Amino acid sequence: MSKKWLSLILIVPTIVGLMFFGCNKKSTKPKLPSWTTYNTSNSGLTDNQVVAIAIDASGNKWFGTWWSGVSKFHE
Repeated sequence: MSKKWLSLILIVPTIVGLMFFGCNKKSTKPKLPSWTTYNTSNSGLTDNQVVAIAIDASGNKWFGTWWSGVSKFHE
């Protein structure tokens, strides 16, 4: 058997193996946090125009709205 055929017999399975098994690694990049937009349809906000935000000592979040007063949010 010639050296050419011997090298093809050894190289081709190696390349095919790397193509199928070497590409299945999971990404190690950290996932970026997602951004959520809250409004009157998906939260307890009384108005979509928030003009002030405050957090009290208990961890409650208070949202002052333009037309509808204050909304309280706690998890």
